[in-house]
Amino acid sequence: TILQVLAFAPWDFSAAVTANHATENYLLDVTVPALTALAPDGGAYLNEAHFQQSNWQQSFYGANYAQLKSVKKKYDPTDLFYANTAVGSEAWVPDGNGRLCRARS
Repeated sequence: TILQVLAFAPWDFSAAVTANHATENYLLDVTVPALTALAPDGGAYLNEAHFQQSNWQQSFYGANYAQLKSVKKKYDPTDLFYANTAVGSEAWVPDGNGRLCRARS
């Protein structure tokens, strides 16, 4: 590693929730793409990244994602184990109340 960048915005408890969400969206929509443009082969540590980051499979797992997904399918064929950005999590989508539902293929 030549350079490590941690882009974050602390939660402002005195601000409206919508203001905090706007700050998060700015990080996701503007800051992360700008950093990606500077270092296209860079990546993110899963525990330091935002769970709503687009293209998370590539950003977090890189070229290993397909192989990891096949290993997961072998040991978890029904996709029982889930985390927002875990391998294979695209098999599930949250409904409006936060419950998980099977994604449509």
